[in-house]
Amino acid sequence: MILTASPWHQYFVDFWSPSEYPRVRRYLSSMYVALLHHLASVEEIALVLPEHAEWLAREHEAGSFLASGRCRSGAAQIILVGPMPRGRLDALLATDPLVLRRLARYDVIQFDATRTAPAMLAFNEALVS
Repeated sequence: MILTASPWHQYFVDFWSPSEYPRVRRYLSSMYVALLHHLASVEEIALVLPEHAEWLAREHEAGSFLASGRCRSGAAQIILVGPMPRGRLDALLATDPLVLRRLARYDVIQFDATRTAPAMLAFNEALVS
């Protein structure tokens, strides 16, 4: 079953009955782009980067983050986030060591994944129904 491809999809399979799938189908395809903007000097940021890198690694391993990296302009860092409730994402981003120390902030863009590469078919809303 395609829904079991991600830990969050399994959560919904276990939690909601099949009659409720149409209600959550649109939600399941919502993904996010989180933009991290630095609010402090490069020197201050550098002191916390090892903790930030560990935090990123944990969330990638957990499957919450699908990809991350720096903008070429250096203006921001980007995280591609898999489907999850927006409140959970906000709580997760608040645990970033850079945010905890008020050295950075996130802007979040929510989008509905209606087309994906074959490797990401589990996130395509057409397959959830």
